[in-house]
Amino acid sequence: MNTHMNNDRNAPISQKENLLYRTLLALALILLAAALRIAPHPWNFTPVGAMALFSGAVIRDRRLAFIFPLLVLFLGDIFIGFHKLIPIVYASFLISVAIGLWLRNRRTVARISLATLLGAIQFFLVTNFAVWALGSFYHASRRHPVFPRHQFRRLGPRQLLSAHRRRTRNLLHRRHSLLLEHPRG
Repeated sequence: MNTHMNNDRNAPISQKENLLYRTLLALALILLAAALRIAPHPWNFTPVGAMALFSGAVIRDRRLAFIFPLLVLFLGDIFIGFHKLIPIVYASFLISVAIGLWLRNRRTVARISLATLLGAIQFFLVTNFAVWALGSFYHASRRHPVFPRHQFRRLGPRQLLSAHRRRTRNLLHRRHSLLLEHPRG
């Protein structure tokens, strides 16, 4: 009986089981990307585009390849907040899934690089065109954005690292102070 169990462990897994494991791994990576979207991060620096591209390239069922990134985006937006450009942003990520579908059976370093570049460029063009076309991100009485000017200045590596350290230190301090607070009875 013991030798029978050893043979079962060494037996190759079926194609159906392999597909199940691949899908579960892909879903776990997609959920990780969603968690990283909610976690503190620099502006526009999350793996969401990579998640959509990966979903299209790896998940065999096309419906799931399109549904999971949308679900992850929606769940993240519950925590982050909703805005009027959400349909445009979601459509742009669906384009990234479609680029991943093109990549599915043709994975080489050059094609993966090209797909990554295409995904980033199309997201930039689609979302920035939507901001321009839909407008109203500018105050009605001004010609300049409502956002402070310093937000758009060029930052070098030292300034970015310093800002990241400050943000991390403040976040840790806030969480630490919440842990030290005792309920008063």
